[in-house]
Amino acid sequence: MGYRSRNYYVTCSVDGGPPKDTKKVRGRANAGGARPGPGRNKEYKADWNEEIILHVNSPTSSLNLTVFAVPKGKTYLDEALEIGTVAGSVEQFLHDSSTGDVERGLKGAGVENGPTLVFKLTSTTEGEVVERAAGALSHIAPEPLVASLLRRLDTFKDITGQVAELHDYAKIAHSLVFGAVKAQRDEKIRALLETITEMYKFVERADASTTYDAQKNVLNAITQQTLECVQFILNYARDQEYWDRLLKNTVCGVDQDIETYQTKFRDLRTRFNEATTVEIQLSVIRVLQKVDLSEEMAEMAVLDDLPYAENARYTSSKACLPGTRVAVLDEITDWILKMDDDRRVLLFTGPAGVGKSTVAHTIADRFDRLHRLGSSFFFDRNYRNVRGPGQLFSTIARNLADRDAQFRRELFEVIRDNKQLRKSQTPKDQFMNLIVRPAKKLTFAGPLVIVIDALDESGDYGDTSRLDIMHILSQHSQELPANFRILVTS
Repeated sequence: MGYRSRNYYVTCSVDGGPPKDTKKVRGRANAGGARPGPGRNKEYKADWNEEIILHVNSPTSSLNLTVFAVPKGKTYLDEALEIGTVAGSVEQFLHDSSTGDVERGLKGAGVENGPTLVFKLTSTTEGEVVERAAGALSHIAPEPLVASLLRRLDTFKDITGQVAELHDYAKIAHSLVFGAVKAQRDEKIRALLETITEMYKFVERADASTTYDAQKNVLNAITQQTLECVQFILNYARDQEYWDRLLKNTVCGVDQDIETYQTKFRDLRTRFNEATTVEIQLSVIRVLQKVDLSEEMAEMAVLDDLPYAENARYTSSKACLPGTRVAVLDEITDWILKMDDDRRVLLFTGPAGVGKSTVAHTIADRFDRLHRLGSSFFFDRNYRNVRGPGQLFSTIARNLADRDAQFRRELFEVIRDNKQLRKSQTPKDQFMNLIVRPAKKLTFAGPLVIVIDALDESGDYGDTSRLDIMHILSQHSQELPANFRILVTS
């Protein structure tokens, strides 16, 4: 691709579905290229040498390859510049690729004889297509069961397209289901996936796009229940250590959990059919332990000693407007949901006024609705005395304790006989003792999201507490369980 020197990446999508991105590479001058000067242009080339796996429903599916340029010093999360797009049917690109690499001009580049994109498309197994340049990527092909569910979810995304919240959840569900391929070989999981697929087939036949408010309420519950269930499946397939811990602490086994999910999906199908307005409860599999009320009250009394910042949580009214900042939100959401990504912290930076806090409020709101938000903490320079670094990790710990009974019990054991630790406002002491130690024994399927906004407003530049927070997150976040996701804006 010839164009001016910047960092570039390509997004690949089928039928408008969730895009997959290549790595970001630097544009380099072609050998023998002329230096810029009067009447002369310097040509640059970006080589990705990547193979991208895409799920395709039929040969007539539309494939879009869009090239983006990232300004110097920026990252994916900043507003990248769209250079141009190559679009066409999978069938046509497969035909053109049969004789070698395909070269297409980028539409929308606004330059005559402008940049081109070279790629090759090959079909591997039914239901897949590979867009490749050179390289290799391991992949497990979806069997008919998962492929069928993915098709139903594609239709469901179209049905819910005019309801922003439902559409966002449907996109997330689609990406998660694709990751459940390994688990489908287990007979118990196959039965659960079949139950989910049958429910989506029913919704599709009923044409949910014409439903009224009561049914939309059920559709919302269906998407959230799908996310919860698929996270359960992913943990089932991935983390044997997690299941060993869970089975030691829970009063119900995996078989019973699966049966609970199947029953819930059948109930949602019935409720959708009847358009009932009865309150819908989300089935979430967590550790179930009997708790004595007096013990709980004693734990809460000790936890009340922890420094706590009032009014530091997110505000849903400050979230992004529907349809805005979609690329940024999708990228952050993808990172949160990829449990095989061992990065616990994502730092989202940018100058004042670019909307970092708006994105933070949106992510917090989105995952709170999915029952995945552990805590949110929004710094404000106007309230540093009551919402400062000394209250950050203790507030997060208390919020996690309010959210999960097991975390509360483990936190209580850490601080019950140590009043000095309970009163400490030292960020490292708080993080290591109030969060890391209780979290080590936490059994919770799926991501647990923590949002910290406006770290730059926590203190003056060079302030030691502010530097401590940055050091703690960079050096010690890996000691948290793999499902912790901490979004920090600054």
